[in-house]
Amino acid sequence: MRIQLVQDLINYTRKDLVKQLKQYLNEIRCKTSKIVFVYRKNTENIGDLNCSPCLYFKEFSGYPSIDILDFKNINIKNKIIIAGGGGLFQKYFDESIKHFDKLSENNKVIYWGAGTDNTFNEELMSPDFLEKAALVGIRDKNTKYHFVPCVSCLSGIIDKYRVSTPTPKNKIAFYLHDHYSIAYPDYVKKYPVLYNHSKDSFEDIIKFLANTETIVTNSYHGAYWGSLLNKKIVIIPWNDKNGNVWFSNKFKQFPFKHIICDDLSKLEECINRSEPDETALEISRNKNVEFKNEVLKIISEYK
Repeated sequence: MRIQLVQDLINYTRKDLVKQLKQYLNEIRCKTSKIVFVYRKNTENIGDLNCSPCLYFKEFSGYPSIDILDFKNINIKNKIIIAGGGGLFQKYFDESIKHFDKLSENNKVIYWGAGTDNTFNEELMSPDFLEKAALVGIRDKNTKYHFVPCVSCLSGIIDKYRVSTPTPKNKIAFYLHDHYSIAYPDYVKKYPVLYNHSKDSFEDIIKFLANTETIVTNSYHGAYWGSLLNKKIVIIPWNDKNGNVWFSNKFKQFPFKHIICDDLSKLEECINRSEPDETALEISRNKNVEFKNEVLKIISEYK
């Protein structure tokens, strides 16, 4: 047993050292590259993992990317920093946003498809740090900035299942935020359910959503990807083990057709009133391509 414990310790130390070395080398790349992409990379949240433009545009292939929490201590100059997407404007990322604010003095900071979460509301959507950015694309509706939905709309997986599943298997299914779906009533369990923090791949999730007529969700990307797949969307609140029930502000500014259901006893009524948004995919892709062209102009002019 002692031998095994020693071997386990060696293996753990080796893995830890490899991880630290990779992180160090990536930080070096960020300091030497003209362009750096920053988003939430080290997470189980599938939406965050698939929300950076460096994953979809060939013009950005080869440039380094780094997790927003790892980036907050890196000091650089004369770079183009492209942050987003995801719900960056929330208390959890306050220190990172302050760092972006500071870096705006000596770098070009661009926000791409970033959004509000549980800190800001509509009236606070003009914080000073956004005014200092070189270009701002926001996934929320009705702001003074460029409207840029999450860039994950460009994934070919969306097309694959949008076309191949014209007849959904599930009339109703739930796609839930794993951290904020603790206290739903038991009858929810009779429906197919998938969670956003899971071992399921992006393709697994899109396939699940495509096989559903009406998606009931408290996940931003559940609502978004469902809209891209031309599904009916019903948004329900977050809840926790203490019985707290609330809506994140990101749902107040969700840009495509949906029904807000704040009382699950009225869920069937909400489902009957819901309808798909046939424009969501085209609008999302067009806005991202337009924004990419604006970003490329900044890149070409920045010395």
